[in-house]
Amino acid sequence: MTTPYRIIAVILLVVAVSNLRAHKPISSKYTYGEDVYPIFLKHCGSCHSQNGVGPMSLLTYQDAYPWAQSIKEEIVNLSMPPWPAEEGFGVFKHRSSLTAHELNVLVDWSNGGTPEGAKLNNVEPDSTESTWTLGDPSLVLEIPDNFSMGPRTSEAIHYFVLNGISQVERWVTAVDVRPGNASIVRSVQVYVDTTDQARRLDAADEAPGFTMDELEPSFPIEQIISIWVAGQTTIQTDAGLAYYLPADSVLVARIHYKKTWLDEGLTVEDRTAVGIHFSEASDLTPIKSLAVGVSGAADTTSEMFVNYEQIIDESIELLSLIPEIDSSPLFVQLEAILPTGEVTPIVRLAQPRPAWRTRHWLKEPMQLPAGTRLHVSAIYPTTFAAENMSGLRFNMDVVPETQINLARNNYVLVPR
Repeated sequence: MTTPYRIIAVILLVVAVSNLRAHKPISSKYTYGEDVYPIFLKHCGSCHSQNGVGPMSLLTYQDAYPWAQSIKEEIVNLSMPPWPAEEGFGVFKHRSSLTAHELNVLVDWSNGGTPEGAKLNNVEPDSTESTWTLGDPSLVLEIPDNFSMGPRTSEAIHYFVLNGISQVERWVTAVDVRPGNASIVRSVQVYVDTTDQARRLDAADEAPGFTMDELEPSFPIEQIISIWVAGQTTIQTDAGLAYYLPADSVLVARIHYKKTWLDEGLTVEDRTAVGIHFSEASDLTPIKSLAVGVSGAADTTSEMFVNYEQIIDESIELLSLIPEIDSSPLFVQLEAILPTGEVTPIVRLAQPRPAWRTRHWLKEPMQLPAGTRLHVSAIYPTTFAAENMSGLRFNMDVVPETQINLARNNYVLVPR
């Protein structure tokens, strides 16, 4: 049934389109059909498509051109596509930012009257018809029941125990996600729990799944084996590497839901499925977790700057990292200071947004010898108080040199 939100949105859109078409002379040499559509398809289409998580589709000219000025503002501010990692700090497998040429094409097209050019006969993909990106998985696990968001709920984070893992040890090389409702599923993280605490929390909550304090988790998050974000590519581990699941482990999915304006005022449901890819190889090397950072207030050198270090006492091979930033810094930087004094940049994030938490897979593993200092620095707005910093850390996937069990608390915070 049509809601007042949809009626108002349609009216505003019609007015905006009328004004746009009436006052914009055609001056751009770039057209939607020949130049703009391929960029949208490559960088934006997985979210901004029919029934996708984006609030509008960009895969037809009629849907895209009314939003030209908003698109220009988002890409010039580097807000979209959501890839905060800056060039020159790390090289990653799944970089999704625009090239300088692509940025120029979109800005020129937006400023130059948004010409359509040759009409396309493309059929826009429907995000509700999603498939597994890595082919059929070894095992498919659905969240136990439909999750419902009522008309007054716009955003939610919920945890679900994924039942169905056989009680034998397994090796995981990839985790894919198929959203039950692509328009509201922003991200899915899959954790390993060997304490059975997640099952107890789930049983104590009458509704499907459970909630908990994000800053003080009710069960130990021992390893994140997957983090899926709408619009990003699912990555498989390199040959010979895998995540190890003990025989008594439980998989827990953390799903971040958020409505677009199209769903405001409505009740919507989801039943997301997770696809696990196992390996039967016998000579696999386990990927371990290493956390770098602190929760709560950190030592600061001024009101705006935060600096801290951790020293690793075991040589490691760094594979990937997940920034977990629950506050709002202007930028965050992670670099390695080798025992020789050489500084190696790992990642620098410009205005990272907590809602777009993702795993950054290094294009090539980084070798870090014992004694390396992992240095984290951040700049916050002058109005920000250090005691309000809720979390600033990196969860890293590593392969230790001697395959010791790298517990998170093995590493001591050393303020700089």
